[in-house]
Amino acid sequence: HSGEVLVPFIQHYLPQSVRIVPISILQQSYQQSAVLAEKLYKAIIRYGKHVIVVASSDFSHYVSPQEGQRVDRPIIDKALTLDAEGIDTLVKVQHSSICGYGAIMTLIEYSKRISEKAKSEILSIGHSGEIHPSDSVVHYVSMIYFQE
Repeated sequence: HSGEVLVPFIQHYLPQSVRIVPISILQQSYQQSAVLAEKLYKAIIRYGKHVIVVASSDFSHYVSPQEGQRVDRPIIDKALTLDAEGIDTLVKVQHSSICGYGAIMTLIEYSKRISEKAKSEILSIGHSGEIHPSDSVVHYVSMIYFQE
């Protein structure tokens, strides 16, 4: 999975010239995500300008819609409560096929650093079978992290 799929959306909603700094994560663990979030936080503070941080990941891959819901819902619940360490544990225990959970954990940890009042909300949940009917689908979740 790659952040490049987000570029057209960023360009559409932010039509002025924007700078994009892609970060790919190879080693996905809570510890690595916490370290990256701290470095990202410090770099953005030094930069001194408005920055939007975006994370991208698919959720369950090539499972039935029902199986995807069963496997993904606990991970989504951890993301909603900003429990990055819980996501790491669940992904490993469930052998989840979520491909970019390191990016999600990093965004959660970054959000907690910018505000003690960080919150999250689900914008949309769906799967590829809603577009092309199939019993083997990829699940997607859109969430936003913000401060009150």
